[in-house]
Amino acid sequence: RYPLVTGVQTCALPILLLDTSFASLGRTDDAERMLRQAEQIILAMDGPQADIRHASLLNHLSIIRAAQGRVREALEVLRETKVYWNRSDGEFQREILTYQRNEIALEIRLSDYDHVDERMASLLARSDQLLGPGNGLNLSLRNEFLRYLLESGQGLRALQQSQQDLD
Repeated sequence: RYPLVTGVQTCALPILLLDTSFASLGRTDDAERMLRQAEQIILAMDGPQADIRHASLLNHLSIIRAAQGRVREALEVLRETKVYWNRSDGEFQREILTYQRNEIALEIRLSDYDHVDERMASLLARSDQLLGPGNGLNLSLRNEFLRYLLESGQGLRALQQSQQDLD
């Protein structure tokens, strides 16, 4: 997922992977500690890779905050990635779609359903265009959309959407 880099930049990558492992095991304090170590390295970087790494760092921190039950704070942290969302370089496009998906997922957890339908449709179309139909991000988006439908009391529509997704 990450391009090969040299020098000090390579130090941040294993730390980010380790933080993800700790978070998936529920060890959010250890994950945050690892993330803070990566942050020191990433903030010292410059060049185009620095932006990608910084946005990734914010996304990781958001995931940790959500795992800690601090969903509103997770959303605030994730929204700090918005300064990068207008980037057009291909390598960063998948990341941007992921951050946008994560933003919607956090908003759903907070029962903030403002324009979810339109935003999700846009993300699905852009995901298919960039990564091809049936990609992992697309499946994740469809799962979040079903969660939104169920949590917003649209059970029949969720059933119809689920059937449509299977067809």
